[in-house]
Amino acid sequence: MRLIIKKHQVNIDTQAIILAALLLGWALYYYFSTISIPDGGTESVLFIKPLVIGLFVFFIFIIWGAVELHPRSEVKRQKEEPTKKDGSFLHHRRIFFAASLVAYGIGLTFFGYLIPSVLFIFFVCFCFGVRNLWILIGLSIALPTFMSLVFRMLIHVPVPIWPSW
Repeated sequence: MRLIIKKHQVNIDTQAIILAALLLGWALYYYFSTISIPDGGTESVLFIKPLVIGLFVFFIFIIWGAVELHPRSEVKRQKEEPTKKDGSFLHHRRIFFAASLVAYGIGLTFFGYLIPSVLFIFFVCFCFGVRNLWILIGLSIALPTFMSLVFRMLIHVPVPIWPSW
């Protein structure tokens, strides 16, 4: 959405704001409906409360990033320059990412957390242009290891690390 206010043009990315507002609205609804349960409602919001706080903080950053302010003279210069067109909905990278998320979800079911996470991060980083082998291997191993330690040690959520077969 574009607005012209005095000598400035304001560009607002409404899709990001709407998606973030829907997520925040769902989290707030879940939080307040859970906390109102008379039997143990306040104890059961252990995981949703940090989610609501995090979504609220990120919602502010999303609004900040979605609103751009340009002087009108700069806008006239931008119109003359050709802009790079975004790929279509069926762009090969978008299709690969959606398919890899489905494969990752299926892999989590059958192979636990660690193996599918390492493979998912490795292949997604490689297909999106990361070619440094140290970064590929290091990130693929360090991120799932760090997340499993956070879940087990910090917030005490049991995550099935290895396959259960």
